[in-house]
Amino acid sequence: MQRVFIVEDDPNLAYMLAALLEREGTEFVTFPSARSAIEHCQTSAPDLIILDLELTGDKGFALLEWLEQHPPAKPIPVLIYTARDVEHRERVHLESELTQVFTKGRISPAEFQERVHQLLAKAL
Repeated sequence: MQRVFIVEDDPNLAYMLAALLEREGTEFVTFPSARSAIEHCQTSAPDLIILDLELTGDKGFALLEWLEQHPPAKPIPVLIYTARDVEHRERVHLESELTQVFTKGRISPAEFQERVHQLLAKAL
């Protein structure tokens, strides 16, 4: 079973994302902050991280920076799912084969699930 870390400070949205993943048979763990996700990444790497950039207290960028500075043995795909309008320049910097950026409300649940499947397939 593949494992997903959901890093989201809105408990209602974290619950909805977890419900989508649960239907797919994916194990998930939710974290309200980048700091708590970093702590868990140190002991147990997930197969995918769903990350909000605008977290209360700290920003999702902290987790991205930590992953760059402490590369795991196996690269972790990241689906950035944020309400923040990511400028083109930032998007070009953030996106890669293993990192995709989506704005909340601009992607359907079906498309979201498809992107999760695509990124999890890359994690195998």
